[in-house]
Amino acid sequence: MLDWPGYLVWRYEIDEKVKKLKLWVRRKRGDKKFVCSGCGRCVKTIHEICEREIRYLPVFQFQTTVILELYRLRCPDCGPKIEQVEQLPSKSPFSKRFEEEVG
Repeated sequence: MLDWPGYLVWRYEIDEKVKKLKLWVRRKRGDKKFVCSGCGRCVKTIHEICEREIRYLPVFQFQTTVILELYRLRCPDCGPKIEQVEQLPSKSPFSKRFEEEVG
């Protein structure tokens, strides 16, 4: 649905009255390559798991929000840092595709 390699939608909510769609997304099982957002180093140790809510492109007539499960990594160089995700180019609450389409 999202065309995010290595990720899957594991839960969704549709509110037809206000035309909103929420998708919960997490990494596929076995995809354990984590990259530190600070230095770009591959890291194996997870510090904690958190969620980030981002705006995505509309799906049909529904405003779409993606709730992405992210890992905070324990980088030996940087300390605890959030993992680097290709679909999230910055700390803004928008996906890369949303920024490209709107920007």
